[in-house]
Amino acid sequence: MSIFDDNKCECCVCPMLNVLNQLIGQNVNIITPVAVSLTSNLIEVKDSIAFTTRGNFPACNIIGVSYFTENLPNEINLRPSVRKNVGVCACCEDPNTNLLNSLIGQSIIPEIPSPVNFTPQFVIEVGNGTVKLGRPATSTFEIILSTCTIVRITLA
Repeated sequence: MSIFDDNKCECCVCPMLNVLNQLIGQNVNIITPVAVSLTSNLIEVKDSIAFTTRGNFPACNIIGVSYFTENLPNEINLRPSVRKNVGVCACCEDPNTNLLNSLIGQSIIPEIPSPVNFTPQFVIEVGNGTVKLGRPATSTFEIILSTCTIVRITLA
Protein backbone atom coordinates (compact mmCIF):
# COMPACT_ATOMS: atom_id res chain seq x y z
CA MET A 1 0.00 0.00 0.00
CA SER A 2 2.82 2.42 0.73
CA ILE A 3 6.50 2.75 1.45
CA PHE A 4 5.71 2.01 5.09
CA ASP A 5 4.64 -1.61 4.64
CA ASP A 6 6.85 -4.06 6.52
CA ASN A 7 8.21 -1.58 9.06
CA LYS A 8 7.07 -0.15 12.38
CA CYS A 9 4.51 2.16 10.74
CA GLU A 10 2.66 -0.76 9.20
CA CYS A 11 0.29 -1.44 12.08
CA CYS A 12 -0.82 2.12 12.80
CA VAL A 13 0.00 4.66 10.09
CA CYS A 14 -0.62 2.62 6.93
CA PRO A 15 -4.07 1.37 8.02
CA MET A 16 -5.10 4.93 8.95
CA LEU A 17 -3.82 6.22 5.59
CA ASN A 18 -5.94 3.54 3.92
CA VAL A 19 -9.04 4.83 5.75
CA LEU A 20 -8.23 8.50 5.11
CA ASN A 21 -7.70 7.92 1.39
CA GLN A 22 -11.21 6.46 1.18
CA LEU A 23 -12.64 9.55 2.90
CA ILE A 24 -11.15 12.20 0.58
CA GLY A 25 -13.84 14.73 -0.32
CA GLN A 26 -15.94 13.86 2.74
CA ASN A 27 -16.72 15.77 5.92
CA VAL A 28 -14.89 14.13 8.82
CA ASN A 29 -13.80 14.70 12.40
CA ILE A 30 -10.14 13.93 13.02
CA ILE A 31 -9.35 12.60 16.51
CA THR A 32 -5.84 13.39 17.84
CA PRO A 33 -4.18 13.05 21.26
CA VAL A 34 -5.04 16.67 22.13
CA ALA A 35 -8.37 17.38 20.45
CA VAL A 36 -11.04 16.47 17.95
CA SER A 37 -11.18 18.69 14.91
CA LEU A 38 -14.41 20.41 14.07
CA THR A 39 -16.08 18.83 11.10
CA SER A 40 -13.93 19.57 8.10
CA ASN A 41 -13.62 18.50 4.50
CA LEU A 42 -10.79 16.05 3.87
CA ILE A 43 -9.12 17.52 0.79
CA GLU A 44 -6.25 15.13 0.18
CA VAL A 45 -3.80 12.74 1.79
CA LYS A 46 -0.22 13.27 0.69
CA ASP A 47 3.14 12.36 2.23
CA SER A 48 1.33 10.85 5.25
CA ILE A 49 -0.49 14.10 6.02
CA ALA A 50 -4.26 14.60 5.93
CA PHE A 51 -5.04 18.02 4.47
CA THR A 52 -8.40 19.41 5.62
CA THR A 53 -10.26 22.70 5.50
CA ARG A 54 -9.48 23.14 9.22
CA GLY A 55 -5.79 22.27 9.22
CA ASN A 56 -3.38 19.54 8.28
CA PHE A 57 -2.78 16.43 10.37
CA PRO A 58 0.20 14.04 10.26
CA ALA A 59 -1.22 10.53 10.02
CA CYS A 60 1.08 9.35 12.82
CA ASN A 61 -0.87 11.62 15.21
CA ILE A 62 -4.34 10.59 14.09
CA ILE A 63 -5.99 8.31 16.65
CA GLY A 64 -9.22 8.05 14.73
CA VAL A 65 -11.72 9.56 12.37
CA SER A 66 -15.51 9.82 12.52
CA TYR A 67 -17.94 10.46 9.69
CA PHE A 68 -21.53 10.12 8.55
CA THR A 69 -22.04 7.21 6.18
CA GLU A 70 -25.07 8.54 4.25
CA ASN A 71 -22.91 10.74 2.01
CA LEU A 72 -20.24 8.15 1.26
CA PRO A 73 -20.13 6.68 -2.24
CA ASN A 74 -18.86 3.35 -0.81
CA GLU A 75 -18.44 1.65 2.53
CA ILE A 76 -15.05 2.24 4.14
CA ASN A 77 -12.97 -0.94 3.86
CA LEU A 78 -10.39 -1.80 6.49
CA ARG A 79 -7.15 -3.58 5.60
CA PRO A 80 -7.34 -7.30 6.45
CA SER A 81 -5.74 -8.31 9.75
CA VAL A 82 -2.22 -9.67 9.50
CA ARG A 83 -0.69 -11.23 12.59
CA LYS A 84 2.91 -10.21 13.32
CA ASN A 85 5.17 -12.28 15.52
CA VAL A 86 7.76 -9.58 16.24
CA GLY A 87 8.09 -5.86 16.83
CA VAL A 88 5.67 -3.13 17.79
CA CYS A 89 2.72 -4.74 16.03
CA ALA A 90 3.14 -8.01 17.93
CA CYS A 91 3.25 -6.38 21.34
CA CYS A 92 0.65 -3.63 20.90
CA GLU A 93 -1.61 -3.98 17.88
CA ASP A 94 -2.04 -7.78 17.76
CA PRO A 95 -3.44 -8.16 21.31
CA ASN A 96 -6.00 -5.37 20.81
CA THR A 97 -6.95 -6.74 17.39
CA ASN A 98 -7.44 -10.24 18.82
CA LEU A 99 -9.58 -8.90 21.67
CA LEU A 100 -11.66 -6.68 19.37
CA ASN A 101 -12.20 -9.57 16.93
CA SER A 102 -13.71 -11.54 19.82
CA LEU A 103 -16.04 -8.60 20.55
CA ILE A 104 -17.53 -8.05 17.06
CA GLY A 105 -21.21 -7.24 17.49
CA GLN A 106 -20.79 -6.35 21.15
CA SER A 107 -21.02 -2.93 22.75
CA ILE A 108 -17.79 -1.48 24.15
CA ILE A 109 -16.49 1.81 25.49
CA PRO A 110 -13.01 2.43 24.07
CA GLU A 111 -10.62 4.69 25.92
CA ILE A 112 -7.96 6.52 23.93
CA PRO A 113 -5.29 9.12 24.82
CA SER A 114 -7.55 12.02 23.82
CA PRO A 115 -10.12 14.23 25.53
CA VAL A 116 -12.83 12.22 23.75
CA ASN A 117 -15.26 10.36 26.01
CA PHE A 118 -17.12 7.73 24.05
CA THR A 119 -20.62 6.52 24.59
CA PRO A 120 -21.02 2.76 24.09
CA GLN A 121 -20.19 1.73 20.54
CA PHE A 122 -20.70 -1.59 18.76
CA VAL A 123 -17.68 -3.28 17.22
CA ILE A 124 -18.61 -3.51 13.52
CA GLU A 125 -15.38 -4.64 11.88
CA VAL A 126 -11.74 -5.16 12.81
CA GLY A 127 -8.90 -4.75 10.35
CA ASN A 128 -5.14 -4.50 10.44
CA GLY A 129 -4.49 -1.66 12.88
CA THR A 130 -8.03 -0.28 12.82
CA VAL A 131 -11.46 -0.97 14.26
CA LYS A 132 -14.80 0.33 12.94
CA LEU A 133 -17.34 1.25 15.61
CA GLY A 134 -20.93 2.43 15.41
CA ARG A 135 -24.29 2.52 17.10
CA PRO A 136 -27.32 0.72 15.68
CA ALA A 137 -29.66 3.57 16.67
CA THR A 138 -27.52 5.96 14.62
CA SER A 139 -26.15 3.54 12.07
CA THR A 140 -25.24 6.41 9.75
CA PHE A 141 -22.39 7.55 12.05
CA GLU A 142 -19.17 5.53 12.30
CA ILE A 143 -15.83 5.90 14.04
CA ILE A 144 -12.62 4.22 12.97
CA LEU A 145 -9.90 4.07 15.61
CA SER A 146 -6.30 2.98 15.41
CA THR A 147 -6.13 -0.18 17.54
CA CYS A 148 -2.60 0.76 18.63
CA THR A 149 -3.95 3.79 20.48
CA ILE A 150 -6.75 2.11 22.44
CA VAL A 151 -5.61 2.03 26.06
CA ARG A 152 -8.67 0.37 27.58
CA ILE A 153 -11.70 -1.52 26.35
CA THR A 154 -14.68 -1.79 28.68
CA LEU A 155 -17.75 -3.88 27.90
CA ALA A 156 -20.81 -1.65 27.91
